[in-house]
Amino acid sequence: MGTVMPNINLKAPAAEQIIGLIKSLEKTTVSGVCEQSSFAKSTVASVVKELHAHKQVHIAGWERQRNIGWVKVYAWGKGWDLPEPEKIKMPKAVVPASDTVWPQCDIAANWMRNPI
Repeated sequence: MGTVMPNINLKAPAAEQIIGLIKSLEKTTVSGVCEQSSFAKSTVASVVKELHAHKQVHIAGWERQRNIGWVKVYAWGKGWDLPEPEKIKMPKAVVPASDTVWPQCDIAANWMRNPI
């Protein structure tokens, strides 16, 4: 089982500032709140997770971020959480079989030492 996180005090000054930012930005990601404030990503993520557990924010959408994947977009208030979009499965590249016969290493090495 995973570790149980202690409840975050949503009345703390930092949490109240984060809540104010989420309300003012309408729809935002955890990174979006971090860009607008001086809070660490872990602090914002903890507060947002607690708000989500208390149903004070909901997942209003998903944003595709490079090298990360899908990131939750939160909105203030009660609402339905949108499910995560399905991952796009890229087909593996099919390399056609080659009829080329490559020389063995020792034959190639001898050929390279001899001038033509």
